[in-house]
Amino acid sequence: MMKMNEMLRNTPDESILNLNENKTKEIIITLKIYSHLCYMLHFEKPSLVAAVSLRMVELIMNIGLVSSSPLAFVYYGEVLVATGSVKEGCRLGRYHCLC
Repeated sequence: MMKMNEMLRNTPDESILNLNENKTKEIIITLKIYSHLCYMLHFEKPSLVAAVSLRMVELIMNIGLVSSSPLAFVYYGEVLVATGSVKEGCRLGRYHCLC
């Protein structure tokens, strides 16, 4: 999580928003499944949202944006806010509106 936070801190907003769009069906489906899993974990096991959202953001940063990318940024931003990194969490939350 610390590596991802450092990478996001050092990456400008424009670079993240201009990532290539990935149209690979397997990746799109994987991220949609992760997105649904995060949603369900909010109710059943909130402590696991951090791990799943971290994996989602890692995938996006490595392979490009997909339709569920905004949710990944929001979930990870929520985790950052909960851990005390309010500024970074809010930055990721804005991507939900911009993607």
